[in-house]
Amino acid sequence: MNEQDPLIQEQIKTLPLNLQQAIASEPWKLMVQEIGKENFLDPEQITGVERETMFVLYAFEPHEDLVKNLVNEVGLNADMAGKISDSLN
Repeated sequence: MNEQDPLIQEQIKTLPLNLQQAIASEPWKLMVQEIGKENFLDPEQITGVERETMFVLYAFEPHEDLVKNLVNEVGLNADMAGKISDSLN
């Protein structure tokens, strides 16, 4: 999924305006990439972390599920997933 996907665009419209503005103004993808590099993730894992972060930011998934999703969907171990989640916060 990318941000130009119609489903994503529709979901963004459902978010509170202040959250829409915050997402638009923050270079969150760059931040995720830097966190991934700092934690020695490979490019595929970084893409997965980016995707799971997007799902949380755009309210497709609850924040509480991020660590579990990083383990299940990206293949990170629980410790690394927790560390990545903490960094993203």
